[in-house]
Amino acid sequence: MDIYFDHLVHFSPDPHQAQRDMKAHGIQVIEGGQHENWGTYNTLAYFQLSYIEWLSFHSLNTPPGATNTPLIHRLHQEQTSTGQFGHLAFRTSNLHMLQQQLYEKGFHMDTIIDASRKTKNGELLKWKMGFLKDPNPSSLPLPFFIEWEQSDQERIKSLQSAFAHPLGYLHMDAIYCAVHDVKATARKWAHLLDANMGESYNDPSLQATCLKLYTNDVTFIFSQANQGIVNDTLYKVGERPFIVKCTNSNVETNCKVQGGTFWFRK
Repeated sequence: MDIYFDHLVHFSPDPHQAQRDMKAHGIQVIEGGQHENWGTYNTLAYFQLSYIEWLSFHSLNTPPGATNTPLIHRLHQEQTSTGQFGHLAFRTSNLHMLQQQLYEKGFHMDTIIDASRKTKNGELLKWKMGFLKDPNPSSLPLPFFIEWEQSDQERIKSLQSAFAHPLGYLHMDAIYCAVHDVKATARKWAHLLDANMGESYNDPSLQATCLKLYTNDVTFIFSQANQGIVNDTLYKVGERPFIVKCTNSNVETNCKVQGGTFWFRK
């Protein structure tokens, strides 16, 4: 299928503080802008076209109907003073076609909605979004899907300056997700994304059983354990992403910002 990983939404108590914190660790985070219909704003860190979005409300008064959008509803329900990784998004060039393909696989995508964001310089960026109905809301949240108004080539051209970090031109290599059952989760997501599964293995550094899922660009590593960082994630926030690993770094370093852990490797 025509799908690529787009971004990880980080539910943030303060996207501008996240911007300052990541800068201290060698990561450029740019101003995103405001989603006027949702009452939210963001800051963004790009690793080529894959990126992290720190998302929060810009006032206490959420616009009427904003939380009808599943992402904003989840942000409203789960926003904390510390922050946490919230939701995964994939992009496609034809959301209506993808909607039909997923329906044939047994996944129901709600009505496709139009969305937009006004940047700091006044530019209006537009895209379409589709959310899947999830019969098991306690499991790892199913991703949502985006069709950008701009092509990938146009976005690469406009975002070139955002790709350069003090740590280097980084590539988002893997996202680790804490789950209760790696095999069941991997089978479900492999079916959803037409992705290939690896074999389960033990990761001593995480004290966890892990299983890799290979998508077109980013690898997802599902992890289960009854101890360590995986168990802590499951206890505090449930099944969620908990580590982002980027490669092509000038130095090897780790950092933790607003509840999310980042690994930077050469």
